[in-house]
Amino acid sequence: MSIAIAPFVFTSASVELLAPTAQNPICGAYPENLVVRDYDFDATLIDTLALPSADVSTKTHLISLPNYTFSCAHSSLLKGLPKDVTGLVSLSRYNLSLPNQISSALSVPNTFAVCFPGSFKSTGVAFFGSTGPYYALFENSKIDLSKSLIYTPLIVNPDGIGDTVISYSDDPPSYEYFVNLTSVRINGQNVPINVSLLNIDHENFLGIGGTKFSSNTPYSLLERSIYKAFTKLFIKEASLSRFNLTRTSPVKPFSVCYAARLVKVTSIGPDVPTVDLELGGKKGVVWRIVGANSIVRVKNKKNNLDLWCLGFVDNGVNKKTSIVIGAKQLEENLMQFDIESNKLGFTSLLTSHSLKCSNFNVTDFA
Repeated sequence: MSIAIAPFVFTSASVELLAPTAQNPICGAYPENLVVRDYDFDATLIDTLALPSADVSTKTHLISLPNYTFSCAHSSLLKGLPKDVTGLVSLSRYNLSLPNQISSALSVPNTFAVCFPGSFKSTGVAFFGSTGPYYALFENSKIDLSKSLIYTPLIVNPDGIGDTVISYSDDPPSYEYFVNLTSVRINGQNVPINVSLLNIDHENFLGIGGTKFSSNTPYSLLERSIYKAFTKLFIKEASLSRFNLTRTSPVKPFSVCYAARLVKVTSIGPDVPTVDLELGGKKGVVWRIVGANSIVRVKNKKNNLDLWCLGFVDNGVNKKTSIVIGAKQLEENLMQFDIESNKLGFTSLLTSHSLKCSNFNVTDFA
């Protein structure tokens, strides 16, 4: 059995429950909006959640999840989110996240897959409770993209401080998703990085270092020394004769920008140096980031501004996580989070396969 949601707009959230007391007989919760790092306090409800099925053998289009735990929240908690968003959902490791509750209610694998669209005009999709198939429609045929997934282990960070806006006394392990990034290459050239920054400090249970995913973060964040080495090499490689790109004045929050008229655009985005993230697992596991995911268009007709900017941002020093892979780098990628097996599956850019997230037309095969 599999559940699919499309169209799909996702933002992460966290909910911590409080037990009823004599002074407050109603269960309460602290729902959070991690995009703007705000929180609320409101009542907790138990109700039935109905979601569309992605299983062609299911006679009904909806699957009911009884005793689903919701948290109420004031509409002000939606600030900073797209105008059509009416709620928040957690896809984390937390026991009340959507994948965990679906897994418990339906006795299905604690697994989900997401595909974030590249624009607000397009649609994405999320699958729950199944490791596949994930069918995309292409030229009147179905392609099972679960067969195209490349896998790398997920790592549990021993310290969850900073995951939520409010800090809790029990200090559990992180609910977020970390991977073992071992090296970064630009145009095939290694970025010189202090390897200790790529490792999570397990010995002292501080959880410092490492690499995680965050759809709350618009662009990838790099620790300052990593950022300096990364941008220096990118600028060097972009100046080669193949690209022949010369920097122009940047706009915040970016520091590396190029005049749009000088950048050739291909079917996989701007023609710029590729970024390869080498990950743990079997030898040769690489997440390739091409122009569509590495470069951001910045336009302002009033100021006659039209740039392509490198979508990686300086995150300063002494931050808990060394590298945060942001939403821009996740667009139009199918990602499977297998929580039970602690592994991540990914396809890299779907456009490389002549596909997009919008090709997952759930209503055509549900």
